[in-house]
Amino acid sequence: DDKPSKLILEKLTPFEGKPREVWIAFPDLKTYQESEQKLLDMTAGMAGEDEVVIYIKEPRLMKKLPSRLIRASEDALADLRAAFGSDCVVVREKRVEKRPSMH
Repeated sequence: DDKPSKLILEKLTPFEGKPREVWIAFPDLKTYQESEQKLLDMTAGMAGEDEVVIYIKEPRLMKKLPSRLIRASEDALADLRAAFGSDCVVVREKRVEKRPSMH
């Protein structure tokens, strides 16, 4: 019974702690550009694990803010909804990614 042990689990993420995406929609590119600095200023103090994704309805563009991970708390979401519209801020659960086996 002196077999080498196996690493079965590298990291455990509970479902309730699963990273999320905060989608913020803008009607067009001009509106986003006018609001971009306000968004960056607001999210600067919301450090966390959740990604911010910008969606521009016309001409259907999507942009992840790579340097901006936030904590999508109820207070943070309320502030974002107040600033950009309650219908324009949506939280989505990220899919659980299956990582390839190391064998």
